[in-house]
Amino acid sequence: MSGPVRALEEVCLLIEPKDGPPVSRLLKGAKMTAFVPGRETRLGSVRYYTKAEFDALGYGWAGFTRRAEAAATRVWATLKPEMSKDARGNVISAVVRGQSHLTAGTVLAPAFYEMFRTAMGDDLVVLIPDRFTIYVFPRPMGDYKALGPKILEAYAEASYPVSYEVLLLNKEGLSALGSFRTE
Repeated sequence: MSGPVRALEEVCLLIEPKDGPPVSRLLKGAKMTAFVPGRETRLGSVRYYTKAEFDALGYGWAGFTRRAEAAATRVWATLKPEMSKDARGNVISAVVRGQSHLTAGTVLAPAFYEMFRTAMGDDLVVLIPDRFTIYVFPRPMGDYKALGPKILEAYAEASYPVSYEVLLLNKEGLSALGSFRTE
């Protein structure tokens, strides 16, 4: 007999482009990056909630976000960030890569913020070109601007693009600082 069977679907909060999903909420200050309520399927993919399904849950955004932290925390526990350090041993950047469609959403896991806050400070610059890749830098000293062309290229080529916006993660949550793309 195999191990325990996971639930068919688990609620998750995705970070996605605002256009497309039936229910979404822009991040504070964002023009295109949104939180999208979804559920993880047994096969590891995700399915967006329709407006009627989301409303029927009765959680609202705050309640849904709290419940979705469990999925973000579970996936975060499986990831190993690649840290880059300067000559003095200070962490100057990190890259998180994963196989799960929920990888981008791990920025919502409390342990994600705590790990990088401890290593880089209270304000983190986060770049998420696709569902499977997250770049993290300290603010204001991170050299994230040099990655602009790479982020735009990765976003354009991604099967599951997330954002070309520069995001800020701090104790207030996730918000947008600006964009690598000029509209």
